Amino acid sequence: MRIKEGYVLCESAGNNIVFREEKGVRSAGVLGLNDTGALLWKMLEQESDPAALALRLCRDFGITPERAKQDVIAYLRMLIGAGVVEE
Repeated sequence: MRIKEGYVLCESAGNNIVFREEKGVRSAGVLGLNDTGALLWKMLEQESDPAALALRLCRDFGITPERAKQDVIAYLRMLIGAGVVEE
């Protein structure tokens, strides 16, 4: 799974906002992400798979693998619903 071309993550006034950028012009914000969501977004920019995302959550936040898997699935469903990722 990876971020669709043209979508970028920007930080503005302490907020993580995903924009659609086309020909150097940014649209209104598509969605906002918390810091964990922004971390996972940056990993998806590298085309990380869901297992790698879950492993990072386990390592960084000390949560169980099952909880990390559930969180990643929920996160990816949210991104799919927003139309910003593709397989």
